Amino acid sequence: MENSKVNTAFVLDNVGCENRCVFCGNHTRKNIDENIEREFEKITRICRKNDVAQVEVSGNDPVEYEELPKIVEKITDICGCDGVAISTHGMDLEDESFLNELVESGADYFRIPLYGHNVEVHDSVTLNEGSFVRLMKAFKNLRELKNGSEVPGLLVTSLILKDNQDHLEQLFHFMSKLDFVDEFRIGLAGYDPENKDFVPHIPDFGKLEKDLPELLSYAESIGLDEKLSLADIPMCLRNYKWGKIGDFIPPEGGYEHFGIIGKDAPIYMQKIKTSDCRSCKHNKNCPGFLRTYVENGYFTPKPVKDEE
Repeated sequence: MENSKVNTAFVLDNVGCENRCVFCGNHTRKNIDENIEREFEKITRICRKNDVAQVEVSGNDPVEYEELPKIVEKITDICGCDGVAISTHGMDLEDESFLNELVESGADYFRIPLYGHNVEVHDSVTLNEGSFVRLMKAFKNLRELKNGSEVPGLLVTSLILKDNQDHLEQLFHFMSKLDFVDEFRIGLAGYDPENKDFVPHIPDFGKLEKDLPELLSYAESIGLDEKLSLADIPMCLRNYKWGKIGDFIPPEGGYEHFGIIGKDAPIYMQKIKTSDCRSCKHNKNCPGFLRTYVENGYFTPKPVKDEE
C-alpha cells in the first residue's frame, strides 16, 4: 500500500433521481446491477493499492436505491476505511428507519444540498415539487439522530445559480439557524457546454461580483464564517477575504465511469488561468477558475493587485 491516504468514490450513476436539477437534468434507473458490480470492482482495486480514508457513495441519487445499507456495509468490509460518506439530495432520509439503518451499516457522514431558504427557491432548482418539504423532514431526523453528537457528520452544500443568486442573504440566514449542521459549503455548478438547457441558469457573474462582498460580510456578521467554506470562488470574483476555502478535489477513481482515470476530473470541473492571472497577488495560491465558464465568455478572471 502507498503511504498517504486517499479518498475514493462508489458512484451509483444508474440509480435514477427524483429531482431534475437545472444543472443536472433527468435521470432514470437503468442497469443498476452492472453499475454496482463495476463500482465494487473499482473500489476493491483501489483499496488494495491505497490506504483509503473515506469512500464517498454518490450518484443520482444513492439513497433512492433500497439496498444502499447493504452496499455501505460491504464497502466497509472491503476497504476497512475510516468512514463512508453519502452524497445525496437527502429526501429519502425523511424515513427515520432507513436513516438509522444507513448509520448502523457504517455511514458516518452525509453531504446534502440546500438551494434555497424556502419552497419556492429550492424547488425552482430541483424542479421537483415537494423536495424542500421532504428535505426539512430529513433534517429533523438528522437533528434528532445527532442529538449533539459528532456522528453522523453533516455537510450542507449549495450552488450559486441564476435561480437563487438574489436570495443568498436569506439562504445564509437560514443556514445560520441549522445548528446541528457541522459545516456548510457554497460554490458553483460545473458547466458542461453540451448541456444547453443549463445556460439560462448560469449566474450573472457581473452582478455576483458586485454582490458577494456585502453578502459575505453579512454571513460573517451572523457567525456563519465559522462553518461556511467557499468552493471554486476565487478572490477576483468574491473580492472579500474568507478564511475557509474548500475547492473541489476529485476523489481517486471518482470519474472512472466516464472513462477518466485517477484523480482527473471531467471538463466541467477543470480549472484554468489566463495570462492576466500571472500578475495577480493571489496567483501562487489560486487554482484558477472553472474552465468552461472562462472559455465560453461567462467570466474573465481579473488580477487582484491592490489591498482588498
